[in-house]
Amino acid sequence: HTNIVPIIDSGEEEGTPYLVMGYIPGGTLKEPLRGKPLTWEEAAQLLAPIARALAYSHKQGIVHRDIKPSNIMLCRHGGMFDYVKVLDFGIADEIGRPGDDRQRKASGTPSFMSPEAVLTPDETDARGDIYSLGCVAYFLLTGKLLFDTTDRQETISAQLNQTPMKPSARLQHRISPDLEKLIMRCLDKDPAARPKSAQALAVALEKCRGIGQWEEDAMQEWWDAHEKQQRTMQLRRRASGEATH
Repeated sequence: HTNIVPIIDSGEEEGTPYLVMGYIPGGTLKEPLRGKPLTWEEAAQLLAPIARALAYSHKQGIVHRDIKPSNIMLCRHGGMFDYVKVLDFGIADEIGRPGDDRQRKASGTPSFMSPEAVLTPDETDARGDIYSLGCVAYFLLTGKLLFDTTDRQETISAQLNQTPMKPSARLQHRISPDLEKLIMRCLDKDPAARPKSAQALAVALEKCRGIGQWEEDAMQEWWDAHEKQQRTMQLRRRASGEATH
């Protein structure tokens, strides 16, 4: 899928499995895009292609299980800017099949894990990825994690028992009601109350009222400067490496 990092090769080296992935020049959503928080219009337009990438993965029978900002990159793809690439299927697994008796362990990043990923990892399905994407959406909108704690056990407890504050209340200003309602549905503790699929979520995101278009000229200017800076850094590293030899 065009929004998923390409896998070029795979294998095992001295007992350690590896994947060879395509190089993506850009940055992850862990850091603020262009050095500033996203507007809700920008967040919505990034979330839709992430949802479409997950929808494709789910259609192949694969659940990602570790959707988080650092596993989502933005790059320039041909003439398109802020192009999404979903990374790191390192703990991905097959969506459960009848008669599948494997024992999955709870795994993932606590701040982005669904309640069922903690309680019943054997039963976690595509709806767990939808919850995780809701956590990512919350982070993109507010610049904050779903719950105000960095302690692992406290975070897991909150994922199981606490209802998060709405993004608009956290920001103390209005955002699209459609978008906020959709994000809170993704974050429902009950998997059945979330959007029925990642594809349905993508469609709903694209239909949110009030979503404007990005300024393409401003994006192109930023990406030109960003890539120039990246090339300069690479040249400096190469020169430094040659100097040490």
